[in-house]
Amino acid sequence: MAGGKAVHAIHAYGACNEHATFLIGINFAGLFALIALLSIPLPQFALGAEAAYIHRVADAFRALPMGAGTIGFLGAVLADTNSKNRALRMQHGARLAHARQLEATIEQYGWGRSRRRRPTAGYRRNCRAGRHPRRRPGTG
Repeated sequence: MAGGKAVHAIHAYGACNEHATFLIGINFAGLFALIALLSIPLPQFALGAEAAYIHRVADAFRALPMGAGTIGFLGAVLADTNSKNRALRMQHGARLAHARQLEATIEQYGWGRSRRRRPTAGYRRNCRAGRHPRRRPGTG
């Protein structure tokens, strides 16, 4: 755009994010165009019902945004995971770097190379007899 504000921005992970004002404007224009089109035939469908709330196009134009708002809010709550995913990726990167640092420290000092001890004869004998030495009596 020449001299204006950009419509989108590229964030740290390389994905393109459109600015919220641009998206809100496009969504409201599309939503109200669809509501205007659908509010024309809606009174015709409600003619047969005695307790119909919608008798005119104005009634339909007022009723349709209420339903669209409820459905849209639930969809936004359930589907908006972009910011959550970004935060989780940042946390995962930090934890992975910390884990790699800990692995390097363990390897540097040789703490991870301890030899596994074999069970003693008494331990094996108790296990064969069904008396596991680490299990408390009555726990299965």
